[in-house]
Amino acid sequence: MPLRPDIRFCTAAYGSGPPLVRAGTWLTHVVYDATSPLSAHWGEKIAVLVTLVGSHMLDGLALFGVRQVLAYFRGRALPSLPFRTPGLYRLARHPMMTGMLMTFWAGPTMTQGRLLLAAAMTGYILAAVKWLEERDLRKAFGTEYERYEREVPMLLPLRVRRRSPKGDGRPGTRPRSGAVTS
Repeated sequence: MPLRPDIRFCTAAYGSGPPLVRAGTWLTHVVYDATSPLSAHWGEKIAVLVTLVGSHMLDGLALFGVRQVLAYFRGRALPSLPFRTPGLYRLARHPMMTGMLMTFWAGPTMTQGRLLLAAAMTGYILAAVKWLEERDLRKAFGTEYERYEREVPMLLPLRVRRRSPKGDGRPGTRPRSGAVTS
């Protein structure tokens, strides 16, 4: 039976027997499509820009481990670097990770495969930053980093007012239960 001209069908076979690889077609189903002629890929472009700007504010050779490898082969100890917070690091403690998360989630078309990738990478980044990277930074910079941790949000540059459990008169606090207020 000949194929109709309006139906495109493609097969490729080499050898005999059952196929070794099957494509997961369920991963291509569209979850949402937010494309518009004006803003189709701006989210992704801004996300990549945030990631690149965040990475260029640090020492690139140390960031990718080149400086550590060179020091090892030269038999020298790495000099201790001072703690500093340039540019985007004043808004979020991990702007490169913020840019990466934006890249995963800001695509104009979200397929089930991209959704799976975005969710898995978000979990990985949150776990790695919270339990590995910040632990090492606290160990390296001590109380200076702990103060920075209290003052600057981890990923999103949003300031959230935290309530103190004691009503000590500071803005955003509430009085203890049973306290007399005028």
